[in-house]
Amino acid sequence: MNNTVQQALQGKNPTPKQQQAITNMKNRMVEIMQGEFAWEKLEPMCLRLYKESFSEEEVAGMLAFYKTPAGQALIHKMPVLMQKTMLEVQKMFSDVSPKMQKIQEQFAAEMASASK
Repeated sequence: MNNTVQQALQGKNPTPKQQQAITNMKNRMVEIMQGEFAWEKLEPMCLRLYKESFSEEEVAGMLAFYKTPAGQALIHKMPVLMQKTMLEVQKMFSDVSPKMQKIQEQFAAEMASASK
């Protein structure tokens, strides 16, 4: 979302109307994501995939692990780790995005000149 906003603004500060449009877009996207990835929709898929992937004995072992101090640490620290990972990956994509855009522009120019 932030990349889309940055591209639309072209480095300028948003006007109040633009800021409202940005807020509205983000709110609509969050609403869609929350609806599409609600637990009520994910639970059946997760149950099916776990049943396909793990035996009852393996699940029992995982549950036992999560009751240990190491398992509890994993439960509590994993969300922060995932958040930090996502931020790093987003930064990597934002660094790569202009390079990819340039390649696309060069390709379009090459295709245009090749069709003459």
